[in-house]
Amino acid sequence: MLPTRLSALIGVLFVLLAVGAVWLMFDGSRNAPQSDRARRMIRAHRVAGYLFIALFCIMTWFMILKIKDRPDELPLPSMFHALIAVVMAPLLFIKVLVARYYRNHTTILVPLGLTIFVLAFVLVVTTAGPYFLRTVTVKNISLQAIDMGVAKIDLQASEALMQRRCSRCHNLDRVVGAKKDARGWLATVDRMRSLPGSGISESDEKIILSYLLSEDSINSSSAQGELVIGKALVDSHCSRCHALDRTYQTVKTASEWNSTVTRMVNYARGAEGFFKPGEADRIIHFLSATQTSEARSSPPIVADAADRSTAQTAAKVALSSANLPTIGVLFAVCGVFGLLLLRPNRPQHPKYPGPTGVGVTRPTALASPNPPATRTLLLQLVRTERQTPDCISLRFRLGEGSTLRAKPGQFLTFDWLLNGQKLRRSFSISSSTVQTGLVEITVKKNPKGCVSHFLNERAAVGLTVEAHGPYGRFYFDESIHKRIVLFAGGSGITPMMSMLRYIDDLALDAEVTLFYSVRTREDIIFGAELEMLEERLASLHRVVVLTRPDDGWGGEQGRLSGELIVKHLGDFSDRTFFLCGPQPFMEHVKGLLLAAAVPAEKILEERFDGGKTGIASEVDNEASLGTVEFSKSGKSTKLLPGQSLLEAAEANGVTIPYGCRQGQCGTCATRLLEGEVDSAGSFDPGQGYVLTCVTRARGNVRLDA
Repeated sequence: MLPTRLSALIGVLFVLLAVGAVWLMFDGSRNAPQSDRARRMIRAHRVAGYLFIALFCIMTWFMILKIKDRPDELPLPSMFHALIAVVMAPLLFIKVLVARYYRNHTTILVPLGLTIFVLAFVLVVTTAGPYFLRTVTVKNISLQAIDMGVAKIDLQASEALMQRRCSRCHNLDRVVGAKKDARGWLATVDRMRSLPGSGISESDEKIILSYLLSEDSINSSSAQGELVIGKALVDSHCSRCHALDRTYQTVKTASEWNSTVTRMVNYARGAEGFFKPGEADRIIHFLSATQTSEARSSPPIVADAADRSTAQTAAKVALSSANLPTIGVLFAVCGVFGLLLLRPNRPQHPKYPGPTGVGVTRPTALASPNPPATRTLLLQLVRTERQTPDCISLRFRLGEGSTLRAKPGQFLTFDWLLNGQKLRRSFSISSSTVQTGLVEITVKKNPKGCVSHFLNERAAVGLTVEAHGPYGRFYFDESIHKRIVLFAGGSGITPMMSMLRYIDDLALDAEVTLFYSVRTREDIIFGAELEMLEERLASLHRVVVLTRPDDGWGGEQGRLSGELIVKHLGDFSDRTFFLCGPQPFMEHVKGLLLAAAVPAEKILEERFDGGKTGIASEVDNEASLGTVEFSKSGKSTKLLPGQSLLEAAEANGVTIPYGCRQGQCGTCATRLLEGEVDSAGSFDPGQGYVLTCVTRARGNVRLDA
């Protein structure tokens, strides 16, 4: 059993850990989720939480050790203390379970954490509070029954002395659980003092004796006191040879009990000191008073003592049999720490990297329906730069305290507020990701796109917008990619530009060849900067190909061909190929590379299809490919040509959470209950999930939404 002072200090540390965990939780949530400070706060919150759980397990263990062998029922404060611990255990288990495995229920973590904090505070205040607040510790103890007068002791100092001396030979539970009168304690302390190395002096003996009598003094001159002492002797002596239910369930006459106890004493004669003088008589007196047929229904005091003895013994036997509390705690501890150590599987994306660019990426499959956590940035437009007549670069400054941790080639998803509507669009980062306080995107005007038209024509310095990300697995990694070939078609140059600027900023020695295909000279985005980069970077070779050249063009022209690639590239060995552009361009280039025996895993693609993200294109409302039924909402609607399942849901007032709208983040994953869809939206085939933002139906379908 832990010393009282140490137990109180552990309780204070327990509350401090709870306070720290709550503070770290709120402090981390007030910062932008992707900021370094927020990540540090969340990590610290987890560490504090794990220490809190470990300390809770330790405290619970010692609590069970303290109460499991008590022969009498727990007092009300101890019962309340144990009840709070029992309530906290499943709450902690649920919190760990949700935090690690069921991220779609994370909204309950804050109220759950606050509830655990309040319970922890009450748990400690009800025990350690009185210990720290008590001021009167000096007490006069009468020792007249053993002719030692009156002793004046400091209870705290006496308790500490008792714990130091008595714990040298045995567990303190043996002391706390014993029931003796003054003469019984005197005999015990005298015997302990006589043992070699006990360290108990004469003055110590009086202090220890006084403390033991102050904690649980028994008036042996009363009938009730004699019964309590007798029962304590039965519990401690008879239980050494057989179960106590054998004693308390047996009814005999007084003479029979006398004969039985005498026989037991004779059995124990070889064990020196087993029975002290007078103990056998007290045991016989107790059993004759409680375990006879006459005593069961005679005086109230005897009946009351017998009933209490039977109930207390039964509880003790139940607690001690098979040590069930200990086994239960061990299983609980192993279960909680198993959840802490076994991390859930993270989504494993295919080597085909996913969306960025200007339009919609269509991944073939993702491994788990759990989307990554969305990181929100508040951006303010600080500069615009016209690249071509229909293409503009926009530079944004991040909000105070926020930083962007992106990789060259990744993208952000923006929430634009236009005409009272929130329109979500994704754009590749075109700036170097070395700059963590600024981010730049480059947007080509789409004749049918309201967002791209607004950004090209009306976006003004000071404009603010929320962005999420960065997302995407299409990016340059200098630790892996030493020789790279970039194929860009039209506005597909934007992620490639981020890679080139990044290589330039860090002066990397990566060998880079850029093939850039556009229609006319006017359509070349970043033309002047690409020329300067080629002059600065000795390892960069730039090839611009025009499909509709003017008369003064002296460079490459026409469609990209295998011969042209070989002409400027030479060998294909030990290179990684990055492709981004319109779908026909991508398919053509990929076919050329595969025909040249380039391994498929060396080809990284970034697809887009002309901006079908967001609002569906205008189509003939009478045309229909079938219907979509939303089982949970009880609604159904016609499917229009080219319309994604997410667009159909929005048009019919059915809410499906979404993030990037490009099939990358997995937020919109929904179970397909019936029907067939194109393979582009396949998400978790084994469970039937599809990415509704990029999924088109092939006839009638039914969704779990």
